[in-house]
Amino acid sequence: MRRGSFLELCITAFLLIFNGSLWSSSDLHLSPNDSLETHGISVLLFHNQYHKVFGDQKMSGLEIILHEQRIATNGDVRLSATPAQWDPIPDFGARKRGAAADELIVPCSYPDRGLKYRVDVRPESGGFELLSSSTMLFRQS
Repeated sequence: MRRGSFLELCITAFLLIFNGSLWSSSDLHLSPNDSLETHGISVLLFHNQYHKVFGDQKMSGLEIILHEQRIATNGDVRLSATPAQWDPIPDFGARKRGAAADELIVPCSYPDRGLKYRVDVRPESGGFELLSSSTMLFRQS
């Protein structure tokens, strides 16, 4: 898998451009709906699931909503550079709150490929941090 992605680049550019002028880490908190929110911005993590038949949707993973306009979406691990309708989609675990304040964690996997990963998001100074980790389980034939 490739380190980094276009979405991560966009998020970094967004955070550099605004440099925390819209919010600070003390303003970004988990809402009762398990999204990071402050005035004018919401950060959602796996609030939408892929459709089981039409898996090429781009509305899963991380979503950033700025003043009621979705400005970034997806950020999930896909096995193809340009996923098509019939490409495999990951299985999602339950979204849960992490050990750190205002942290969200979502475990995901491709069980038939032996790949498990998780995506974390949490506030940090001037914005939020998106983390991921993976485990590849090798199977012997």
